[in-house]
Amino acid sequence: MSGFPVRVEEHTLSDEELAELFPDGYRYLPDEIYRKLEMHPATYEVIEHHIKVYKGRKNGIIVKADCPKEMLNNSIATPSPVTAIINAKYTNAMPPYRQEQEFARQDVVISRQVMANWVIRLTEKYLSLVYDRMKKELFRCPVLHAAFK
Repeated sequence: MSGFPVRVEEHTLSDEELAELFPDGYRYLPDEIYRKLEMHPATYEVIEHHIKVYKGRKNGIIVKADCPKEMLNNSIATPSPVTAIINAKYTNAMPPYRQEQEFARQDVVISRQVMANWVIRLTEKYLSLVYDRMKKELFRCPVLHAAFK
């Protein structure tokens, strides 16, 4: 547990309690210290983008302010939930229906079909380039697989 931040909680007796228990005075001994591990479940935040739109008075030209490029157009998907979905599915072997249930327990409604759609679309959009490059590099090798006994 050495790598985690530590929150110290002091547990003391009030001056009145100490005076009642020790009328002749007291001295401090070393504190009794023990550690507990606490986990904070996932927290969610909605990011609402307000994009200013401007129109020229005389020429009628309409211009929108710059905004971040969307990962998937017209989708609520951002890198953090998609990464969590991919990690749960492919690293932790958690099927989409269980991920759907876990999201629902936290009042986030994302169907397994939507999750699968995100993963498929993003894989085609971003990871297909990595796949194609790896395939090209593999075919340049003289030996792809060798087994020794």
